Amino acid sequence: MASPARGVILAFLLASLALLLAVPYAQAASQGQASTGDFRLEDVFWASWPGLGAYNTLCVVLGYEGDGEASSIEAKLNVSSIWPAGGEISDSYDGPLRKGQSVAFYFTFLVPAEARASHYNLTLTVDYEKAGSSETWQATVQVTLAGLPDLAVSCSSYELNASYHNRVELVVANEGSGVARAVRLQVSSLSPYLTVIGPGYFKRDLLYSGEEWIVGLDIYVATGAVGAAYLSVAFSCLDQFGTTYQGLIYVGFEVEGKASLAVSKVVYMPPTVFPGDKYVAATVFITNVGDYRAKNITLRLEPVEGLVEPSYAGSEEVTIPYLPVGYVVNTTFLLDVDENAEPGYYELPLEVEHDGLNYTLKLPFTVQEKASFEVLKMEFSPEPSPGARGVRMKVELKNVANVEAKAVRLSVVSAYITGVTSILIGDMMGGEIRVVVVEVDFDEDTPLDLDFEFQVSWYQDGRQLFMTLRMSLRLQAPREWPEPREVAIWLGFMGLGMAIMYAATKLRRGVF
Repeated sequence: MASPARGVILAFLLASLALLLAVPYAQAASQGQASTGDFRLEDVFWASWPGLGAYNTLCVVLGYEGDGEASSIEAKLNVSSIWPAGGEISDSYDGPLRKGQSVAFYFTFLVPAEARASHYNLTLTVDYEKAGSSETWQATVQVTLAGLPDLAVSCSSYELNASYHNRVELVVANEGSGVARAVRLQVSSLSPYLTVIGPGYFKRDLLYSGEEWIVGLDIYVATGAVGAAYLSVAFSCLDQFGTTYQGLIYVGFEVEGKASLAVSKVVYMPPTVFPGDKYVAATVFITNVGDYRAKNITLRLEPVEGLVEPSYAGSEEVTIPYLPVGYVVNTTFLLDVDENAEPGYYELPLEVEHDGLNYTLKLPFTVQEKASFEVLKMEFSPEPSPGARGVRMKVELKNVANVEAKAVRLSVVSAYITGVTSILIGDMMGGEIRVVVVEVDFDEDTPLDLDFEFQVSWYQDGRQLFMTLRMSLRLQAPREWPEPREVAIWLGFMGLGMAIMYAATKLRRGVF
């Protein structure tokens, strides 16, 4: 079993190791970053630079962003990492300092000849008064002695989509060993297909060594731009000694096109669609409005319950092998409209599949109201029976729809009914009632329980339409008549009886 002392020592060593690992990470994370507060680090440069082994003056410019006034401002710069004996060098400004103003602090200290690192990180502490209370702000100041800035530009993605707003992150990295000041970027497109939306000019006050600056770009790629394209990025900056650096970088992109299909026109045959229509031909004109050709296209018109369904299996699907950009192709689907479909405007879903894409287009579809008829009353005079002739049939017919029916004709359809079985009624408005009378004959073999039909035909929106009304009728039983042979026998007997009576009368009178 381990002793308590050994456990304490082990815990101390682990804590020390964690602290050593955490310090460099914290420095790297905070490098170039100031604690949030009222000040912002705007610039750091050598106001005078006699060189190593001499006293040099460093200027630190702070921008004030606080809401209230700041006064009694004292800035202290810890230069121990450069000049171990220097400690903190201070400068002050009485104020007041208002929001939007900047203030420069100057720190003069010895830069030993032994200080040969490219740059050093110094801690800046600012104490000030604000609204009657004491405040403190800190930041890490990177100071260049022998390093030079070196800017590199890259992108988060080198792929762009045509006909699309592409969000791209431009990554500007200072890969040099010195601080870059007053960094300026000018992003331009040399291609007529690429446009940088918004200003293409960007700036940053300081970019420390090893630090990255993310610049967001909104790049619109025009239709038809497929292949390679590039942006030019011109940049400039200063080092902390006042030397200017300039450069021009080209960033290349691969523009990927994408096929996109759209419905340009839909034609229905017949042009006016009514509930109950069969084999309605829907001719759909499809256009490739994308930036790339479409291959292996499958179009499938989905059925809509209570509205439409395919006329037969397979009539709802079409396959197109190839469609170039800008080309139009027409396809035809056959539909049956439900008999009980409600009149109105609809959008039929057309499922589209091609090149790994799957989306839905909408087809405009309108169902018109169709005239509809009912027989309100039916009377016969005299009451019909099998073999009856000249029976007057009186029918009361109503258009129960809200639309007009033109040239309405009523026909009686039955194998047992003849005579005037068809009559032209004329135009009937929606809700109108008409009474028609026809004279018909009934066949002798007509069953007493007769089922027959009224067929109504009319014209509506240039189309001839039909409707069948199924009816039933109970006929009277016919009178019983004797057979002709029986009538002849009875007549014979009657004649014989009359002859006998006549002869008997003559005998009594002595005629014979």
